[in-house]
Amino acid sequence: MRFAWLDSKALILKSRKELITSLVAAADPGHRERNIISAAGNNSLLSRHLITEWPNSRGFRPLHIVLWKDILMKLNLMKRSLLRLVFISLLAAQAAPHAAWAQVKSAPPLSGVKGKLQSFTGSSLDILTPSGVVHLNIKQPLTTYKQIPSDLSHVTSTSFVGVASIKQADGSELATQIKIFPKELRGAAEGSVLLDAPGATTHNRMTNGSVSRPAVSHSRMTNGTVQKGASSTLVVQYQDGSQTISIPSGVPVVMVAKEPVTVSAGDTVYAATEKLPNGTLTTDKVFLIAVPAPQNT
Repeated sequence: MRFAWLDSKALILKSRKELITSLVAAADPGHRERNIISAAGNNSLLSRHLITEWPNSRGFRPLHIVLWKDILMKLNLMKRSLLRLVFISLLAAQAAPHAAWAQVKSAPPLSGVKGKLQSFTGSSLDILTPSGVVHLNIKQPLTTYKQIPSDLSHVTSTSFVGVASIKQADGSELATQIKIFPKELRGAAEGSVLLDAPGATTHNRMTNGSVSRPAVSHSRMTNGTVQKGASSTLVVQYQDGSQTISIPSGVPVVMVAKEPVTVSAGDTVYAATEKLPNGTLTTDKVFLIAVPAPQNT
């Protein structure tokens, strides 16, 4: 048999003597292939580098030892695979924070009705909206909310807020009031809407959403979760967009808090709603947004 073997310095062999001893022990003429494989199996370093070949004209399957160039080629392939894996891992690690942010940047909209209260009884209420009057049955116990004074220190990266703003000459939005909603009203009236009638010279906006990342400022009212940014800037993120709002010094901040409230016709309210299988709307949460301005007599 013919063998190509490595120099004694090769890491795959402990010594030339060990290799020769193993091969001589396997030289039984009737069982060359079986004994060589067995001998290689007893030498873990050797067995990993003995590769069988197709039968030759003599009718048996000799073995050969992998040459150094073959080993180096395999090592290079392993190195390239490892580098590729590291590169992919780095890309994944870089993308992970953005993916996590995408999951928390906005709150699911909360079903509700906002408008002027038309009537209120112990069992139902009617609210006038731009699309008509909506009738709601009251589900007990009824929880009511009103605004209490607060400050910017309560606006955190997990807050859901409503920001009233006015558009400036440069197109930016300047906050005129910030409302901080409790967890159970997260998602209330989410979105950004103009409050002025079409053709008005002013551009007041209400934006409800989640606190997001800092960005350039724009005057707008946005309901949603808001994130405080550097230079007194908030970015309010909602389902289909976001608003960047400049926060002036001393801007009024209120907290929407659970408080006993007596609502009357003419009040502006928000009622969180649930639709029953029969189509009936119910509410167990009513937020008093504003009362009518007193009329001069």
